[in-house]
Amino acid sequence: MKQAKKSRLLAMLLAVIILLSMLPTVAFAEENESTLAEQCTVTEGCTLEEGHERECALAESESESAAELAEAEDTVETVEEQVETLSESGITTFDELIMAINNVENGGTVTLAGDIAGDVEVSSNKQFTLDLNGKTLNGQIKISNADANVSIQNGTVTHNGENLAAATILISAGKAILSDNLTVNATSTSGESIAIAVVSTGELEANGVNVGSNDWGIGLLNSAQANLTNMNVLTGGNPISTSAAQSDSSMNVTIDGGTYKCTNANGDWSYVGIYWASHGTLNIKNGTFTSLSPEAASLFVKNGTVNIDNGNFTGTKDGLKITSEQVDSTEIEVNINGGNFAGIRSGLYIKTTATGNAKNDKFSVTVKDGVFDNIYTSIKDFSPQVSFEGGSFIKGDGWFSDETNHWYNRNDSDAIAYKAEHIFKWIVDKEATAAQNGSKHEECTLCHYQKAAVEIPALGHDYKEEWSSDETNHWHDCNDCDGRADKAEHIFKWIVDKEATAAQNGSKHEECTVCHYKKAAIEIPALGGNTGNPGKPSGGNTSNFGKPSGGSPQTGDNSHVALWISLLAVSLIGLLATLLAMKKKNYRGN
Repeated sequence: MKQAKKSRLLAMLLAVIILLSMLPTVAFAEENESTLAEQCTVTEGCTLEEGHERECALAESESESAAELAEAEDTVETVEEQVETLSESGITTFDELIMAINNVENGGTVTLAGDIAGDVEVSSNKQFTLDLNGKTLNGQIKISNADANVSIQNGTVTHNGENLAAATILISAGKAILSDNLTVNATSTSGESIAIAVVSTGELEANGVNVGSNDWGIGLLNSAQANLTNMNVLTGGNPISTSAAQSDSSMNVTIDGGTYKCTNANGDWSYVGIYWASHGTLNIKNGTFTSLSPEAASLFVKNGTVNIDNGNFTGTKDGLKITSEQVDSTEIEVNINGGNFAGIRSGLYIKTTATGNAKNDKFSVTVKDGVFDNIYTSIKDFSPQVSFEGGSFIKGDGWFSDETNHWYNRNDSDAIAYKAEHIFKWIVDKEATAAQNGSKHEECTLCHYQKAAVEIPALGHDYKEEWSSDETNHWHDCNDCDGRADKAEHIFKWIVDKEATAAQNGSKHEECTVCHYKKAAIEIPALGGNTGNPGKPSGGNTSNFGKPSGGSPQTGDNSHVALWISLLAVSLIGLLATLLAMKKKNYRGN
C-alpha cells in the first residue's frame, strides 16, 4: 500500500518537471510577438509567394474543405436527378433544354414535351439524339465541335435568319444526322435565309427530311461533306447552292433520290435547282431536279466534278447547263451515265468562254447514256473535250451530219467543235406479220440521221396445236394472224352418254373423232318389259300359254326348240341308215 502511494507521487512529480521546462519557450513567443518573424519556407497550404515575410497564411481546415466538397457533390447529384427527370418527363422550357443538352450522357436522348423558342449551340464533344417529339424548336441549332455528333429527328426546327451565319441548322464542325419526319424551315423578311448550312469541316447526313425556305435550301462551303437521301427540298432560291470562292476539292456531296425544286417563277438564270460552282465532287444517283425560273436550268455546273447516274432534270430553259464562264473555274468534269434532261432551249447546254481557267483538257464532258431533248452549244475561244459514247437526243436540234458523221460548230468560226461517227440503232417503221413484210431503218441516236429503210420478211404462220371448230368443220388457227390450216369436215361417231334401261331413257351424242366437236345429245328410249314380275308374260292371254293371243302366228317362240332338234337328229339318222342299206344291196347284186 505504501509502495503504490510512492509510485503515484513520483509520476506527479515528473509531470510537474516537464511542465516547468516548457514555460520559457512560451514566454519567448509572447514577448517577441511584435517583432519581425524569420522568412518561412513555402509549404503545402501556404498562400503567399516564396520569399515572403511574416508567417504563411493557414490553409483551409479539412473540415471546411470537406463541407464544400460535400456541397458540390450534392449539387452534381441534384443536376443529375433533374436531367434524369427531364429525360423521363420531357422538356418544356428553354432553360431545361440547355441544361439537358449540357448534361446528357453520350448516347443519350433529349426529348421535348412542348414547343420551345431559343438558339441552341453544341460546342462540346457531345454525342446524343435531340428528339423533337412532334414539337417545334423556334430557333437556330449550331454544331461547332469537331467531335460532336447530334441526331435531330421527329419535329420541326424553324428560324428567321438574314444570312448564312443565321441558318436554321448551322454545322461548322462535327456531324449532324437528320431523319425521321424532320422538317427544317427558314424564313426571312429581309436579307437571305438558308435552312441548312454545312461549312468548314462540317458533315451532314440527312434521310427523308423536308426542307423549306423562301430563299436557299442547303448551302455547302469549304470542305463540307453531305449525304442526302430521299430529301424533299422546296425553296424560293436554290435548293442546293455552293461557291467557287469558298470551296475546295475535298468537298464531297452525294444525292440519292428525292425532290429538289426551285418554285420561284420570277427569278433569273441563277435560280436553278442545283448551283454547283464548288471545286469538289457532286454524285447524283437518282432524284428529281426542277426549276420554275424562266431563264434557269435544273442543274448548273460551273466547276468541279459531277457524276450523274440517273435522275430527272427539268429546267424552264435547260435541263443541264455546263459553262466555264465562272472566273475562278479551274476544272470541269461531267460524266453522264443516265437520266432524262429536258428544257425549252435544250436538254444539254455546253458553253465555253475566254474567262476562267477551265479550258481545253480541263473541260470535259462524257455522255455514256441518257435521254436529252436536244443539244445547244455556245463554243467560243476553245473547244472542250466532249465524248458521246451513247445516249439519245429526242429532237436532234443543234447537230449537223452527213452519211458517216455528226458534229456541231464553234460560234466564233466555221470550225468544228465536235465531230464523231453516228451512233445507229434500228427503228421499226412497220411490224412484219405472219403474212406481210415489215420495214425498218437505222437512225443515229444523237443527230437522227437516217439510213434507207430495209424490209423485214414476213414472219410466217405459227399455228396453234389445239383445234378450232364450228358445226361443220375443224382447223388450226395462226397465233399471229387470221390464217387457218388443216381445215376439214368433221368425222362423227356416236358416243353413248347414258345407257337406256327398261324403265328409263338414255342419251347419246355425235362427236368428231378428230377435234372432238360435239353435237347436241339425243334421247335413247327406254327398253320397256315387265319390271314388276319377270316370271309372268306381258301379253293379254293368260289362260293358254301354248296358243298365240292374236290371229297372227307368234314369231320368235322358242319354247319347243329342243323337241325340234331331237326330231331333226332322228330324221338324219334314218336317212343315213337307208343310204347304207341301198349301197349294201347293190354290192350283193354285182
